[in-house]
Amino acid sequence: MLKTARRGPFDAEKTVAAARDRHEALNRDQARREARAQALDDTLVRLEAELAEAETAQAEALTADTPSETLDACAPI
Repeated sequence: MLKTARRGPFDAEKTVAAARDRHEALNRDQARREARAQALDDTLVRLEAELAEAETAQAEALTADTPSETLDACAPI
């Protein structure tokens, strides 16, 4: 009976340590997921800005009255 009583605190400490380790692992996973989500949000914002810029450039190119300098440079002399 004494042996069982002495082992009780050790078992409880072991259980607490395992729970603490699991809690820390879950916190790390959550932080990693949040960082990944933020990186994806940043990429999405950047790509949307690039798309808007490309659409504006395309619209300007289609409505331009002057010939393209690039096309003029490639024209035969």
